[in-house]
Amino acid sequence: MFRGYEKNYYKTDYYYRKFYENYDKKGELLENELEQLREKIENFYGRKQLDELAMKWTETIESELKDGWVLSGINLQKDFYENEIKKYEKGNEKIFVIISDALRYETAKEVSELLNTEIDANDISIEPLLGTVPSYTKAG
Repeated sequence: MFRGYEKNYYKTDYYYRKFYENYDKKGELLENELEQLREKIENFYGRKQLDELAMKWTETIESELKDGWVLSGINLQKDFYENEIKKYEKGNEKIFVIISDALRYETAKEVSELLNTEIDANDISIEPLLGTVPSYTKAG
């Protein structure tokens, strides 16, 4: 499920967000024409897609993570510095890390693709990490 979201399922969230970005710009002239489409999207995404994914996530967590919050091949968020940053300590190479609390994966994916296009670097990457459970933010 984790890798499935990373590779494909995130696209549903992406297209849902893009629909609403454009829907909000529609103006009054298109309001009636787009309302039926909006309702269909809400029924699919909000009721069918999210409900089904939530059930599958729950089943996966109960079957695969009942003994601990670790997935084979998925790096832990708490090990980020050790795994990704420490190797740059002694070199002159610059590294930039974008850290955001609760940034949706699909949004981070879009930002990384835009940055690669804008600066033509193709060395900007995104890697999901497994966080702690329960998650919390001390600052609120």
